[in-house]
Amino acid sequence: EYSVQSITKNDLITLPVEFSKKIIRDYYFTPPKRQHEVIYYDIDGMENAILSFFIDKKLLDCKNIEKVTYLDDLGSDLALLDKLRAKKLNVPLSLTEVDNIKSTCDVLIRERDLEKATEIMSELQCIMYFLNDSSLLTTKELSIKIYCLQKFDPKSSIMAFVNEYPGFSEVGVDKVVELYENIELLLFDLFVDFIPSRFCVEDEGMEIDQKIREFMSKATDKSEDNLKEFVVALKRFIIRNLNETSRDDHSLQDYLFAKTLWNQGVREQAFLLRTHFPKDITVKSVKLVLNKAEELVKEKVDRDSTLQNSCGVDN
Repeated sequence: EYSVQSITKNDLITLPVEFSKKIIRDYYFTPPKRQHEVIYYDIDGMENAILSFFIDKKLLDCKNIEKVTYLDDLGSDLALLDKLRAKKLNVPLSLTEVDNIKSTCDVLIRERDLEKATEIMSELQCIMYFLNDSSLLTTKELSIKIYCLQKFDPKSSIMAFVNEYPGFSEVGVDKVVELYENIELLLFDLFVDFIPSRFCVEDEGMEIDQKIREFMSKATDKSEDNLKEFVVALKRFIIRNLNETSRDDHSLQDYLFAKTLWNQGVREQAFLLRTHFPKDITVKSVKLVLNKAEELVKEKVDRDSTLQNSCGVDN
């Protein structure tokens, strides 16, 4: 349908070198008796492998083929964020950068622009994939914008994102993990309003309030910080894993304690907490679990504040 002569640079895609070698190795063969004469290529097999590479764990909107929804790309055991941490691309953000990021996210939340927020997360994920596969990244002092200028076509959607959001793109590539996780949690206040209703249901006779209160009490016995860390993990699960095709009858315990949802410093605690979480609470109740967990965190903050104030008066 398309001739080779008609292809432009914008029609080409970039594949990691190792994946390209694997494609060539797996999808060609030479007849045994004609070793140096004929090579047969399984073009259909190559095409399907490349499609799987780009589309695996993603949903395509058939009405708008440019729109892709990412499913659990950041939540698997081979987490992209952890790979980038291993490359030391998780330097903390400065206070000024945090303020700039928050200001931009606040605008999106006020405007309730879910489509734009989803687009931002997708473009950032694309950039992170290239950073992970990049063998050309000789310095980590580049800003995301400068890196993208060197890597992508000026007319690409990634460059449109870079130019539209300088508060994000002027951050250094060495801070990309912190950038992503900050934006993710800030935009949660927008995403949470669009959680499908089937994930906001209490199982009959479940008594979630009491069960979560008991779990949070045990979590606090381990460490005071576990309450807030648990809420962060819940939010990440909702953003990274929930979608219209997710099963709602599976135990929430099976998903919620994946190490990639928890900050690195508390992953050992998360492993221990898993045994205390009620096995019979399913994914369909995740929004109710979050509401209760946030309520309990607020109760604790209020108690601590009252205690501090009373101690101040006594002194």
